[in-house]
Amino acid sequence: MNSRSLKGVMIGAGYFAGFQAEGWQRVPGVEIVAVADPLIDRAREFTERWRIPRVYAGADELLRNEQPDFVDIVTRPDSHLPLVELAASHHTPAICQKPMAATWEECAEMVEHCRRANVRLLIHENWRWQAWYREIRKLIDAGLFGRIVTENMFGDILSDLAGGLVGGMGMAPSADVGDQHAVFQPAHGSAPDIAGKRIANPVAAILSVAMMLEWLDTAQTKRGGAMIHRAVAQVFSRPECRTRDLGGSLSTVEMGDLIAGRIAEASG
Repeated sequence: MNSRSLKGVMIGAGYFAGFQAEGWQRVPGVEIVAVADPLIDRAREFTERWRIPRVYAGADELLRNEQPDFVDIVTRPDSHLPLVELAASHHTPAICQKPMAATWEECAEMVEHCRRANVRLLIHENWRWQAWYREIRKLIDAGLFGRIVTENMFGDILSDLAGGLVGGMGMAPSADVGDQHAVFQPAHGSAPDIAGKRIANPVAAILSVAMMLEWLDTAQTKRGGAMIHRAVAQVFSRPECRTRDLGGSLSTVEMGDLIAGRIAEASG
């Protein structure tokens, strides 16, 4: 290991750890120097296969002895919270595999441990860094593909799928934009099955307003759009602030009032 290399360690020597070890060997300036796994025979076989110098049965001993620049946690989601807490106690930045944890509360606790220790916590989907995905990202950023133009039916399907990526249709704003005019509305329909129950998520409608303000493209309207986005993010930073579709208990009005309150505070 040269003087410029980052010194990393891994916790976990199972099936997916092999993908991590192979990936780290392709990263310049990084060396994985040790692995910990309670199945010590598996850990020894793993270190031999990937030419990693040292092996441990326990994660605490690994972090205490190696004092690494970072730890890559490649274990089951139900073990992530105690291992991230352990890494934070050693003031070691942690890279943790997805899924982040078994529950939202555990995710928030992991973030809090690292915040208090002033160390970084990264949740990582290894496939996004594969060479072909990075090349596609470059092509998208370069504008090669442009806009996706579809018939209404297929556009509706795409908007539904996109909503699933951000938490559900209640979180998905939309815009129909022409040369001179535009219409902004939630991507979801009227949802007659819950009409009058006051349980619909209002965030898609609120974010549609933010999109409209950004499209109007004046300094004042762009400030307003940014203010809405910040208010929504601030409300969602609190785990208890969720509507029914997101596993919470807030009504439509309660969620709207929280976001409106944040906007009022920001506008002074």
